[in-house]
Amino acid sequence: MIQKNIFGLFIIVTFFSANFSYGKYVAIGHAKTSDAEVATELIKQVLERNRFNVATKSGSVDLMFHMLAEREIDLFVGGRLTTTHKKQWEKHKEKIIPVGLLFAEGSYFFGVPSYLPKQNFKSIPDLVLEANATNFKKEILILKSDLEMLAQAQKAMTEYQLSQNGFTLKKLGEKEYVETIQKYWGKKETFVVGMRRPYYLNHSLKIRKLEDPESTFYASTDAYLIANKESWDYMKKVHRTMLEKIEISVKSLEEMEYAVRIKKMPVHDVARRWMGAHPYTVEYWLEPDIE
Repeated sequence: MIQKNIFGLFIIVTFFSANFSYGKYVAIGHAKTSDAEVATELIKQVLERNRFNVATKSGSVDLMFHMLAEREIDLFVGGRLTTTHKKQWEKHKEKIIPVGLLFAEGSYFFGVPSYLPKQNFKSIPDLVLEANATNFKKEILILKSDLEMLAQAQKAMTEYQLSQNGFTLKKLGEKEYVETIQKYWGKKETFVVGMRRPYYLNHSLKIRKLEDPESTFYASTDAYLIANKESWDYMKKVHRTMLEKIEISVKSLEEMEYAVRIKKMPVHDVARRWMGAHPYTVEYWLEPDIE
């Protein structure tokens, strides 16, 4: 009996060792945002088509970068290395590596609803002139949990002397933030909002970005897929090439996030449907390079 158990254990260990040696077990981390969740699910399903077993984990950005550096996860989805996550990147860059650009043209900005005349609301400095002329509410709606947006918004308030002219940042929890935007939109009110992309509201509402001549907001927050260096070296080249190819548009992320947040669809189904609707993109990701 003991001999049989030892033999069985040997078979199990051999099986897992053989599969691990081919890089078939991967853990992916992401921040606790729905756009990061859908991007992670998309990458997860791509890897699963290559017979990977994939685990996903989420948490604060600081925690995810720490876990990535310590190889508690192999990949992190959505690292903004030159902007939002620059501090974490500098701290751990000896142990981690950018795999490829996941999405470009992410951004933070002050915006207004598209139904307001562009000639009156073209740039942030126009806000003071229009508020004095039309007497609309001098409040800028902002998501209080988005610390990066808050920091940039406060910089803009100072640079453009918005505070001195009576403007305030109205910091709201996410539910109240969304409901207030939708309420103002429904009444066609004049209002200003601190917004980021990707964010699912941009899929259903056309929010026009105000020009920022003093560059108080990040011009672009490109996001990368990042890997632990040891995990990356361990992967087969064909799988590394596949991951390097994966790039998603901000518009697609917002579309998928909208389906999860508003239509209440399971994230697995949302990613699967997107892949089904973009077969040539997925085929390009999965197709091995011919050398």
